[in-house]
Amino acid sequence: MAENNRRITIKEIAKKAGVSIATVSRALNDRPGISLETKERIQRIITRSGYRPSMFARNMRSQQSKMIGVIVSNAANDFFKDVTRAIQDQATKYDFTVLIINSDEDPVKERQAIKILRNYDVSGFIIASTDETIDYPSLVGNTPTVFFDRAPKSEIAQFDTVLVNNEFGAKLAVEELIRQGASKVGIVVSGVQTSGQERLKGYKQALKEYQLPINDKLIYTSDVQQLKAMDYVRDLLVNQKCDALFAGDNTLLMVVLEEIKLLNRTDIKVATFDNITWFNYFKQPVISVKQPTTTIGHETVDALINRMKNPQLPPKVRRLSVQLIRRS
Repeated sequence: MAENNRRITIKEIAKKAGVSIATVSRALNDRPGISLETKERIQRIITRSGYRPSMFARNMRSQQSKMIGVIVSNAANDFFKDVTRAIQDQATKYDFTVLIINSDEDPVKERQAIKILRNYDVSGFIIASTDETIDYPSLVGNTPTVFFDRAPKSEIAQFDTVLVNNEFGAKLAVEELIRQGASKVGIVVSGVQTSGQERLKGYKQALKEYQLPINDKLIYTSDVQQLKAMDYVRDLLVNQKCDALFAGDNTLLMVVLEEIKLLNRTDIKVATFDNITWFNYFKQPVISVKQPTTTIGHETVDALINRMKNPQLPPKVRRLSVQLIRRS
């Protein structure tokens, strides 16, 4: 048990053991040049004192931090919760720890997060982008970087990315709404990120395939931080008389469901991108597009480790399949 809560130093351990600091360092790093008796004596002192070597000291010795900086755009979103859990699990297999920062859909916070993590000398970045205008090459420098879920268009050619087929997934969901009888489908989607833009394309493709008109009054691109999303949904339901709505993500879905509840419009058909198990318990059936969150997390880490080992390889874009979950 530790002698007290104060963190003991190597210098103090050396003094108690009657040896030099260099000898203690050899014992800690299991290096030659020290007798077994001395090593055991030092180990007993370390055990009693509760000494823990500084992570940053280890980093300096190994020339690698063994830390991965992860920046997510919305930590409250269940999608990001699931992906970051998978990232942590996979990183552990490579003996890496993970530092996670939430940018809160704010490009300024994202830039700050990158700078903070660089100060921690992370070995690599995994980023869900908030804004395609961010100058990532100058921000991350030579630090290996992988984007997931969202990747600025201008950077896809420069960085490894792990994405899903957003366009196809949205098309599947809207087509299912139409097959279930919808004829006037509205959409609320985040228009800033590439994922939202791709989902909007899928929405339009589905309407074209079923020969339904594309009406700009039924399309709202919303920043999820804006309360205007509630006004958009109300307009689609009250003024535009939509009989179905497609929400671009779970955050926007919550707005849709709240407005449906307030207006008592349980007749409205609903679809969204992402699938959460508690959808099964909703009174309002939700058609959803299931993303392979575990695979996304694992592949981002694998891609990052591969980039660390092979920095000369050209960047690779990975597109993962999605699955339609029907509810009616």
